Amino acid sequence: MKHEPAMTLPPDDAPWWATVDGYRRQLDGLLRARNWDAAERLATEFFERASDAYEAAVYSSSRATILSFLGREDAALKADELAERLVPVEPYFKINIAQRLIGKLGRPAEGLSKLAEAEALMEPSARTGLLGERTVGLLALDRVAEALDCFRQIASPERLARMRRWDYVGLVDFRLVDAFLKKRLAVDLCIAYLEAAEAIAERHNPDRLSGVRDLLARAREAAA
Repeated sequence: MKHEPAMTLPPDDAPWWATVDGYRRQLDGLLRARNWDAAERLATEFFERASDAYEAAVYSSSRATILSFLGREDAALKADELAERLVPVEPYFKINIAQRLIGKLGRPAEGLSKLAEAEALMEPSARTGLLGERTVGLLALDRVAEALDCFRQIASPERLARMRRWDYVGLVDFRLVDAFLKKRLAVDLCIAYLEAAEAIAERHNPDRLSGVRDLLARAREAAA
């Protein structure tokens, strides 16, 4: 690791952000073409030329995502862990590790531990965004009561009202519903959550509407 770990977060006007923007423009074209190998090479090249630890961490984190597309989950985890070592004070690099451990590698206990590390670095108001990840991890460990408590917070009437104002259904965490329906738990919350997702898709993402409605039908069937 050629950079010393960064112990402060960078300013928004750091000059290397322009290089990151250029990288992302090149990467977008490769991802649209599903040219994962070229995308991985691009991330590696930019990583090796990075002038700052945080910049290098951005490319390593991006490379982790690409490696996951290639089915190389162990290598992806190592790339995420490198990003975390480069900037140990950045909670989002820790969140990436937690998501990979919970969702891809079947190591939910480790994932929840890493999630707790991330939360300790975040403002209290930002921590609610991690409820979904915690819920999935807890359910994987059969800590059902804790998982239900998290899901009730996510699917509270106040939160669902805000969720209905979203403009992209891709922000909806359908893993929650799938995990609970597999265990035939919290079906009423699943339905309420999916109805909010349906409202988003109807207004903004009609191409995703049939998938949401199929899942909603599954939830209603489980409730019958």
